[in-house]
Amino acid sequence: MTSATFPEAWPEQLKELAPRTVEVPLEEADAWVLGSFTPAFRAAHAPIQPPFFGDALLEQIEAALADFDNGVMPRMSYCSWKASTLCHFPTRTLKQMLAVLTQPDPRVAGAVEVMVTSGDPVVLHLRDWRDLAPWSEFRMFIKDRRFSGVSQYHHRDLFPALARNYAPLAQVLADFADQVLAVLHIDDVVVDLAVHETSPGDFKTELIELNPFDKRTDPCLFSWDREGDFDQTFRIRLPPPSDL
Repeated sequence: MTSATFPEAWPEQLKELAPRTVEVPLEEADAWVLGSFTPAFRAAHAPIQPPFFGDALLEQIEAALADFDNGVMPRMSYCSWKASTLCHFPTRTLKQMLAVLTQPDPRVAGAVEVMVTSGDPVVLHLRDWRDLAPWSEFRMFIKDRRFSGVSQYHHRDLFPALARNYAPLAQVLADFADQVLAVLHIDDVVVDLAVHETSPGDFKTELIELNPFDKRTDPCLFSWDREGDFDQTFRIRLPPPSDL
């Protein structure tokens, strides 16, 4: 069954909190082709027919790309090709898109296999490109439809901007939690999000993705030990106190 965390399962009001996205469903033959670019998948299912994506899919992708001035970030429902350096830059053309889609990626191939064999749709999501500074990404925890805490996403790094803007960030993240909870369709979830500084000290927040609320998801500066230590706080990494 399609996971409730997948973007295609989000309510429309929740999608409005994320960058604009076009969903491109794949025919089963195109899904098998997508998986075949990963050697282990190809070895398990060879021969893959047809040997490449159909013209209809390529036309759909090309038409969608024309609607995004800044390019897109391509991803699948379950994961993206973020291990590839190609995804560090906006995808603007069909040629660039094919360079991403043909990258070997065990996570993508595994997701394709599970979805196709279970009869679930395989969907390519083309999301309006955003340049995200590492300090601007956060992970929010929601349990029993209540805010349970938020942490900086890149939790091993120190970012002076976080300490400098702690109070306004705490407020905008709390406000965003209220927005998400008002339209959320599941009780327990981990929300990845990003903030954009629109002017000094003022921030806009956007939804990136949803993850399962369990130990498969990195707790960042929180912990899954016992029942977890989610205490409704906003956690950032601070430098150690100076030795006196």
